[in-house]
Amino acid sequence: MSYLFLTGIAFYIAGIFIERRIDAKGVTMLSAEQIELLQTHFQKLRKRNSTANLILALAYLATLFTLDVDAVILISGYVVIYLFIFMIVASVYIKGLKQLNFPSAFIKNFISAKFIRVLAFGTFIATIVGAVKNVG
Repeated sequence: MSYLFLTGIAFYIAGIFIERRIDAKGVTMLSAEQIELLQTHFQKLRKRNSTANLILALAYLATLFTLDVDAVILISGYVVIYLFIFMIVASVYIKGLKQLNFPSAFIKNFISAKFIRVLAFGTFIATIVGAVKNVG
């Protein structure tokens, strides 16, 4: 395993922890009623998002093991689809937060947290592509 790949994993894990800290800070901006509303209103969306990510991961693995596709092309396709799903889910969340009249500071905090996560994911994928190119 290359140092580049290990660095990518470290950045991804750090990004997840930073995102969670930002999310935790955002929750302190809300009242108990808003927190409950947030949990109940977005419960179905979280389940759908998890299901979509699971299907995407399984499709990626199925393609990886059954088709003879260049790894860089496969990873690139995965990233495009993942980012597309992410953008749809994030926009639905933001629209819902605005409709439910959540504080703008909370919405900005939410957007910042998700941006950190995508940045960390992008760094991780870039290191995977770099590692795959070095092996191939």
